[in-house]
Amino acid sequence: MLANAFHRKLEDRKWHSMASLNCIRKSTKPWNGGRSMLDTIKKGHITGLTGVMEFREDSSNPYVQFEILGTTYSETFGKDMRKVSGPFVLPWQRSANTLKPMGAGISPYEELRSRRSECD
Repeated sequence: MLANAFHRKLEDRKWHSMASLNCIRKSTKPWNGGRSMLDTIKKGHITGLTGVMEFREDSSNPYVQFEILGTTYSETFGKDMRKVSGPFVLPWQRSANTLKPMGAGISPYEELRSRRSECD
């Protein structure tokens, strides 16, 4: 999705280049191409795991939600993982007037937690 959008934007001669981006903190400035990039993604009719990407007016995809995981490390307790927010929701695809699940869904938090317990 991003590669497709970058390719389209680089073909557009009016687009602001990313050449001025720098990873050094002292000189880091916000990149002004984000809104234009999002508009390109919205217009792209890109098909992914959830079908053709659709967006609400607030730019969110109505069919996908993910868990956000956070990790911490301390010498006393080692590496720890916790769920920061949200449930993982199985993606749905619109088919005529009904919604049907696409693919398979797992909870990444539960999956990682079970793998961690196997290693302990």
